[in-house]
Amino acid sequence: MIWSQFGHDDMATLRKRGKYWHLDWYENGVRKRESLGDIDKKEAKAQLEFKKAELSPFNRGLKSETALKQIDFVSYSKKYLNWFEVQYPSTYHTSMAICINDLEPFFNKTPLHKIDNEMVDQLIILLHERKNKPETINRKITVLKAMLNKAKRDKYKVPHLSVSKVPSFESKPHPFFSLEELELLYDNAPSHWHWFMLLANTGLRLGELRNLRVVDVKDKIYVISTNQRRTKSKKWRMIPINENSQKALNQFNLSGEYVFPQSFNKQYPTTALTRACQRVGIDKSKWGVHTFRHTFASHLVMSGKPLKTVQELLGHASIKTTEIYSHLAPDYLEGSLDNFNL
Repeated sequence: MIWSQFGHDDMATLRKRGKYWHLDWYENGVRKRESLGDIDKKEAKAQLEFKKAELSPFNRGLKSETALKQIDFVSYSKKYLNWFEVQYPSTYHTSMAICINDLEPFFNKTPLHKIDNEMVDQLIILLHERKNKPETINRKITVLKAMLNKAKRDKYKVPHLSVSKVPSFESKPHPFFSLEELELLYDNAPSHWHWFMLLANTGLRLGELRNLRVVDVKDKIYVISTNQRRTKSKKWRMIPINENSQKALNQFNLSGEYVFPQSFNKQYPTTALTRACQRVGIDKSKWGVHTFRHTFASHLVMSGKPLKTVQELLGHASIKTTEIYSHLAPDYLEGSLDNFNL
């Protein structure tokens, strides 16, 4: 094994073993080592200088701002997305779209440490002008904060931001399809009705449908969470197969690895649903594929199923998420004003 070394300071040295750089130092008489991974020599030397400054008697326990690395937003965004894809593959595409479509064009080559509250406020105003809902804006700002937090851990110089959530004053129940609307969709989508029927009768998220393997469809549908394809709750669950679920499954080609055809674009189911809704005159508020998940939950609650059961079928990590459907329960508020008159 080939070793190369830079820096002869007694406190910290930098070595390369194979293609990986390593820091080697003594702290309180104890030898410590840290792998820096597959980075270039310039970055490795910057890490060495940071460690020396950190161990200096004048700066021990403090972070030296001058020793921190500097990088522009677009360059770090690429590093961050490479890391994120490995760590969080199930949500990678969402974060990638936010970075590439919103954050990178706005911040561009701005050094990370030059980003300030005023710039973030300008970004929020721009997103608002583009008709982004408060929840969507907050999600995008959360990605920005997560990126800066990771940059700080990577010992880059980052700003100290104080950004409040954009308030939302909307409060309304989630839209769902009526039984009559479902029949209209099934009857007017000759090529895709089985997609819609399976989603409505299982509550699967679109990503879960796309990742559903044939071997996981047995007496029940097993929604498996793996390192490569994690569910939102990071837990597996099982969903019973009712008559209509089985009717829909019979229309899929189950000779391959996945139930859903992988050749289709990720957005194609949304496009297919939009067209079907337009044909039968269903309100625009229901055109999202996620409406089938709300439909599954809403009709379960309306039929009297316990919220705990609905939670398990949907795979919600918290019952509080499931409680958004409680107003649909047959006995909701029943008797709450009995013997109460003002």
